[in-house]
Amino acid sequence: MSKNRRSYISIIICAVLILAAAVPAFAANYEAVSGTSTQFTQYLVIRDDARIPQIEFEYSIAAGTAVSASSGKMEVLAGVGSPAVGKASFTEGETASAGSDITLGSGQIYAKKTVSIDFSSVNFTEPGIYRYVVTETSSDQQGIVYDVQVGAGGTAKQRILDVYVTDNNGSLQVSSYAMHLVASDVAAGTEGGSSVSDPLGDKSDKIVNQYITQNLQFGKEVKGNQGSKDKYFEYTLNISGAAANAT
Repeated sequence: MSKNRRSYISIIICAVLILAAAVPAFAANYEAVSGTSTQFTQYLVIRDDARIPQIEFEYSIAAGTAVSASSGKMEVLAGVGSPAVGKASFTEGETASAGSDITLGSGQIYAKKTVSIDFSSVNFTEPGIYRYVVTETSSDQQGIVYDVQVGAGGTAKQRILDVYVTDNNGSLQVSSYAMHLVASDVAAGTEGGSSVSDPLGDKSDKIVNQYITQNLQFGKEVKGNQGSKDKYFEYTLNISGAAANAT
């Protein structure tokens, strides 16, 4: 090859490299997408001879901790925006059930409420898995034992909520929600996607609280052969702290 031809080829290569350096890399500009809503269930367990009390349970939701991608694991992003979480309000004496939604002990029944988490005000601008932490914030109330059926590895009164935002032919969509016990890694799919369709061993979209009641028995005993055992004694029982009109 002649010297002139080699020089000409070198000039062309340099020109191509300069042009490539001058052209910015293309990046998709997604239009932000708002989430919809998801739900979990709050249960209140009582004895079958007791009554549901008038009580309300409240919750908060906050961004979870981001997790970097690693071999075979998806990146998890900290949640964005300010989703709104509802309350679970039980009324005194409402109907309870002995259904099979949850595991019950002998002589137990339950009432349940659906709690919504609203993401309509949250804008997601990139595909990914966004992590939130849902916490039951109600202060300790008399007679209530909180989250009595939390699974192994979980934190009482707390659930992890992952929101899956995906690219649907250039448009973002909120494809699914997954609530579970542990802020664990998310395995990558066979094509690099998320494992949202795979069963989560720690999936948990319910919180079970228990209302503890006891039978009350009292009386008066007259002893001795000089005691008058046909006397009438009247008692007045004063109950404080009960809900209005409670039985």
